[in-house]
Amino acid sequence: IFRSRMEYAGGRNVIEYVGYNVGVKMQISAVDGAIHYRSTGYVLKFGPLFIPLPGHLLLGRALISEEQRGDDAIAMRFEIKHPLWGTTYSYSGRFTQAAIAPVHRA
Repeated sequence: IFRSRMEYAGGRNVIEYVGYNVGVKMQISAVDGAIHYRSTGYVLKFGPLFIPLPGHLLLGRALISEEQRGDDAIAMRFEIKHPLWGTTYSYSGRFTQAAIAPVHRA
């Protein structure tokens, strides 16, 4: 299970929080029917305080693409590359609506 929360950050930018108050700043673009996210750094968030961190201090630069495949599926590719260590994290696959669990809040 991968839990994250995405917040709008103005213009074509979002911050996706992946846990421990760490966020990935990303710029969004659309190319040939696919949505692309390119990281522009990281942030640590403590209440209203944001501490910017360059990508090379953590895992590296993230490149993500999502593309609709039929009525109920999304093809996704996610890769993080560090300038010194190469690929530090990656996955790809086809996700169907049945595989996406809805968020329930009490």
